[in-house]
Amino acid sequence: MKKPNKNFNNDKKFNNENKNKLKSLYENYSKNYDNFSKNYETLFQELKKKNINDIANYTYSSVIGAKKILILDFFNEKILISFKDSKIYKIKEYDEKIVYNTNYNAVYNAVGNYDVLDNYTSSIILHFLINAAKIPLSGLWISYRELPDGLFYASTIPSVILPLAKRYENNGEEFINKIVSLGGVRENNFKFGGVILPFKKFPILFVLEEKDQEFDSDIKVFFDKNSHLFMKSDIIKTLLVYTVKKILN
Repeated sequence: MKKPNKNFNNDKKFNNENKNKLKSLYENYSKNYDNFSKNYETLFQELKKKNINDIANYTYSSVIGAKKILILDFFNEKILISFKDSKIYKIKEYDEKIVYNTNYNAVYNAVGNYDVLDNYTSSIILHFLINAAKIPLSGLWISYRELPDGLFYASTIPSVILPLAKRYENNGEEFINKIVSLGGVRENNFKFGGVILPFKKFPILFVLEEKDQEFDSDIKVFFDKNSHLFMKSDIIKTLLVYTVKKILN
């Protein structure tokens, strides 16, 4: 994902107050973008110290190419992590029959139609790969506040997700369709609930309430109870900011 453009003046769906909130989201995102980009090389070297097969098992990814490549689902995209050249790529055209070749060079050439990911996006992926634990998902949803160390950032979460409530305040179906377009699924326990999957082992549940005559629109976000075992709480917030930007784009 490119560093975001903070020109929101042409967006007719937002009034001035909401534009300011979206600009605040941009500033948060931009600050993290710069910090994460600086840590990319350090994170990749840390990843290389780990057992690639364990990483694949813990993150629901796949090892190919003589243990030099990981294929990982990231939202609705296929990502290639190359241990050989310390790069992360987005595969433009994914062909499983070609990719799952045991010869590294054959695999690398076969997926030549790819883009190198920016360091910020790559660093989020690296944090997940490095920290993911063997423990499975719990299947239980909790708020950010309930995560270990979640109280430290919990007060900032409403402002992060509010732009979603404003963008989709009168169109919950459009909101769900956007989540599905990014590889997520509808959560049928709620009228406008959707689970988006930045990673297969890291679901995020959004529940939207449309605006009506009495109340403004509202949105809540929930995480699996074991999320902190796959990412630290501050990185979870960074991933949430990234996810909100992806839904808004």
